[in-house]
Amino acid sequence: MKDDWTATLSAAVERFGALALPTMAMFPPTLEDAPGFRFNAWTLPVNLAGLPAVSLPIPTAGHMPASLQLIGPRNSEAMLLALAARVEEAISA
Repeated sequence: MKDDWTATLSAAVERFGALALPTMAMFPPTLEDAPGFRFNAWTLPVNLAGLPAVSLPIPTAGHMPASLQLIGPRNSEAMLLALAARVEEAISA
């Protein structure tokens, strides 16, 4: 099953060069709400596939940031970090 998932996610990443997905399904919880919260529900499948990813905070109009997960093909760490820097530059402009 893991091999099937790795192949499926790898094919999507190869097709598009990188994937941009939310890191979490909602805003981060407060410290009081954090116990028992599943922080890795949206990152665990990427980790299981063994693909590199980077997550960045995205400013919002509210008091909590949203988050963006960039996923790349195997051995694409340098490309992902460059892409993350471009995203950070674009959102801070």
